[in-house]
Amino acid sequence: MASLSGFFSTMTAMLQNKHFIYFAFLLVLVFGADQAQAQSFARVTIGQKTREAQIIGMQRDGRELAGILVYANNAWNNIYFNIDDLQTIKQAAQNYFGDFDSMKLKKGNKKSIKKYGTISCFVEWGSDKKSIDRFCDTKADLGYVFVKAAPYFCVSVHPAKNQNAAQSSPAYQTFEKLNLLFTKSQITDFCQKTTPKSE
Repeated sequence: MASLSGFFSTMTAMLQNKHFIYFAFLLVLVFGADQAQAQSFARVTIGQKTREAQIIGMQRDGRELAGILVYANNAWNNIYFNIDDLQTIKQAAQNYFGDFDSMKLKKGNKKSIKKYGTISCFVEWGSDKKSIDRFCDTKADLGYVFVKAAPYFCVSVHPAKNQNAAQSSPAYQTFEKLNLLFTKSQITDFCQKTTPKSE
C-alpha cells in the first residue's frame, strides 16, 4: 500500500513539474511525427472516385520498388514500379504538363492513353488487406484520359493472370485492368513521394 502511495506521490510531483510536462509534450510530437512519416499517402482517382492510396515499397530481386496500396475492383491492390519506371512516370508527367499548358491534349483521341509510352510493373492483390496473396508481372500504359471533360494523367495497368501457383483458389485469379487517374497536383505528389531518398 505504501509503495502505491509513493508511486502516486511521484507522479503528482512529476506532473506539477513544468519541465517534465514540456519534455513529455516533445516526446509526443517526435514520435507522432515519426508515425505520420511511416505511413504516407497519395490521392488517386479510380472511376470517378478519388481515394487515399498508401505509398508502399519493397525489395524484389535485389531492386527497390515503390508504388501504392489501393482498394479497387473489389480487391486490395499493391502496384509497384522499379526506379527506372518511376523515372519514366515522372518524365511522362512532365510531357503531360507541357501538352496540358500548351493546350495540345486531344479530347477525342482514344489512343491517347498510350501517348507517353509503356512501362513494367509488379502487382499483388487479394480480398483481404492483410493477406494479399496473388501476384503477377504486367505492363502499364502512360498517357491521359478525359473524364467529364476534365483531363487526367493516367497510369493504365494491364490485366494479367495470377502467377502464384501456391494460390489455387479460383477466386481473384485475374488482375483486372486498373486505370489510375491523377490531376496535375496528384501526379506531382505521387512522384515526389515515390522518389528514392538517395536522389
